[in-house]
Amino acid sequence: MKHYTRREWLKTASAGCAGMAFLTTPITGLAQALGSGPVRVLVGMGAGGATDSIARLYGQKLLDQLGTAVVIENKPGAFQMQAINSVKDAAANGRILYMGTGSSLSLFPAIRKDVTYDPMKDFSFIALTGISSAVITVNAALPVKTLQELVEYSAKNPGMVNYGSAGIGSANHIKTEYLKLASGLKAEHIPYKSDTDILIQVASGTVHLCITTIQSAMPFIKDGRVRALAVTAPKALSYLPGIPGTEEVGIKGLEAIEPYSYFGLVGPKGMPDALIQELNSAINKVTAVPEVQTRMRDTFYTEPFTGTPDEFKTMNQREIERARELGARLKLDL
Repeated sequence: MKHYTRREWLKTASAGCAGMAFLTTPITGLAQALGSGPVRVLVGMGAGGATDSIARLYGQKLLDQLGTAVVIENKPGAFQMQAINSVKDAAANGRILYMGTGSSLSLFPAIRKDVTYDPMKDFSFIALTGISSAVITVNAALPVKTLQELVEYSAKNPGMVNYGSAGIGSANHIKTEYLKLASGLKAEHIPYKSDTDILIQVASGTVHLCITTIQSAMPFIKDGRVRALAVTAPKALSYLPGIPGTEEVGIKGLEAIEPYSYFGLVGPKGMPDALIQELNSAINKVTAVPEVQTRMRDTFYTEPFTGTPDEFKTMNQREIERARELGARLKLDL
């Protein structure tokens, strides 16, 4: 399986942001193309999570670029299918967009049999906004301090260790199964409905471990309710100092866990190329604003990205292929 390092991912971000000029007035042609009334950005999850928060940040800042209001609409449920179907069925005029995630744009289409859309055919790729790593946590009372110790503990206590996920086929389910395959970890799966649900159960001791977004886990880590063992990035991250990355834990073959997720705006298929390019320019300019980069990193624990629509589309195709290889290795029947 071809692995693209975080450095290769971040090269796109640094190159794009470094050369971006800040713009505070609307792009005239874009404002005319969009017409009157708000632009709707659909989010396939509930309010308050990372995807929703990033969508709202961009919605606020895009007002200056588009010259029109941006309304965020939450359509949770059915693995984001309510939001996805609404975008698929929309007119290709840029008035309805979707804040896609790594799960909905690559992982689910590659692995789940019940997915009825093809992101490479059904969407117009506009702009990647950021990628995020996850953190592997355990109950604070579990007698392990490192990922290697966790693997050894599970071997010495067969059938006694479990892990939680946000549901069968979710990102943390699939990524934890890969962790088990690569490391030899022995753990039984207990599905829940959200990252917060899992973390509450890990903190209580009902569940022993989980892989979740850093944004969800950080309050539990800070107050000592759970212990962080590793992040899914290859190296330690500045906002979790002292917590090793997958290249630093002494276990080989963990690279396919990263990227844990990513975020990007797509629209219905068939959007005019000129409209896609202008929306991409507007979104990239928002990403380049220092306040946005600070919030992405310090609040959402996500690395901001800029790039072209073609780069986003090519990257997504690459991630679909990697996810298919991962699914074949795991032999999951989803």
